[in-house]
Amino acid sequence: MGVIPDPKKKLLARNMVQLSTLMGCRVIAEGVETQAELLVCKEIGCHMVQGYFIQKPTCVCSQLHLQYAVINTLTLLEKRTSGDQNIIRKRLETIQTVCISDPMELVVEKFKEDQELFLIPVLDQQDSPIGIVHEHRLKAIIYSQFGRSLIQNNSSNFSVLETYVERIPVVDVTMSLETIVELYSLSDNAPGVLVIESSKYIGYLSARVLIEAVHERNLIRARDQNPLSRLPGNFMINEHIAHAFDSGEKSVFCYFDFDHFKPFNDHYGFRNGDRVIVLFAELMHKVFMNQSFIGHIGGDDFFAGTAIKDEVVFDEFCLSVRKLIHQFEEDVREFYSKQDRERGCIVAEDREGTVREFSMLSVSAVIVYKGIESSIHSPEQLQKIFVIEKKNAKKSPEHLCMIID
Repeated sequence: MGVIPDPKKKLLARNMVQLSTLMGCRVIAEGVETQAELLVCKEIGCHMVQGYFIQKPTCVCSQLHLQYAVINTLTLLEKRTSGDQNIIRKRLETIQTVCISDPMELVVEKFKEDQELFLIPVLDQQDSPIGIVHEHRLKAIIYSQFGRSLIQNNSSNFSVLETYVERIPVVDVTMSLETIVELYSLSDNAPGVLVIESSKYIGYLSARVLIEAVHERNLIRARDQNPLSRLPGNFMINEHIAHAFDSGEKSVFCYFDFDHFKPFNDHYGFRNGDRVIVLFAELMHKVFMNQSFIGHIGGDDFFAGTAIKDEVVFDEFCLSVRKLIHQFEEDVREFYSKQDRERGCIVAEDREGTVREFSMLSVSAVIVYKGIESSIHSPEQLQKIFVIEKKNAKKSPEHLCMIID
């Protein structure tokens, strides 16, 4: 495929998919050979995929399957781990549908039977959505003097359902809410979006429901977000880690812990302590640049992690961690007095009341690489590794400990 290592190609592919979707087209991604490529295709909104990862070419029709285990496994995983998907499914409207081959008389009767019905999704023979029939498109014909006769006349275009079909965005239930809203916002006067799962229609989301879904998702994130650093909290961190273990793909995790934070907090006050935490959060945004998930566990503990699609991603992640450690150590010096900066330490009383020197603030990190056949099988194991290895990280000249499993 070639879009995974190149962000520009990925952006171009995403825009092409969005344009095709707005025009009512179905997008097939060809040449999908790895799970990572399949996940990218789902992320940018492709409706279907073809490639060696699904099945190698064959001339024997009996070797083709209606369902593929690898796709079903990923779909089940997404159902368990996607917060957006749960919100979308909960708000789906199950509006009655018609087939593109149905007579117009049937459509008129459906509107007549349900006074609150203002649109009907139109599906093809495989239950895939084509578009909608909106009530206002029929009014001009039905209320005219010979409107009913025109609809009943099989030789007239007015009797063909396709004449009344309006194209609106078709989205997959596994798409993120951001992608769904973006596709909707790019369409002209669409009342909502049609939702599919495995290429089959499962429901409809109106514009009002989309707004409610985004609002609900934002509330969930706001409740979990750390009020000081504005980073995701433990709920989303645990969700990220659980997804990494459930997916079985290669992943890297990093735990950050400040060194000598308590003496600094006691000496300079909690407000300056808060400013240091905000500084580190800002540096995380700057260094990782949305390429990795970042979160705030609480206090002076932070987290970062990402899926490893290739070794370049792992190398870049490690480079970012080292850069963050160095940059924080440099920038945090500005929070000390001139005298302490020149001395290179704080002179203060410890918990026992003894006057002693405390080193200046720094941060230590533990990087854990989890491979396909890793012996780390659970988030609990990962947590134990962080607890044990952070002591070694604090003793390291680099303030870094790396575990590759």
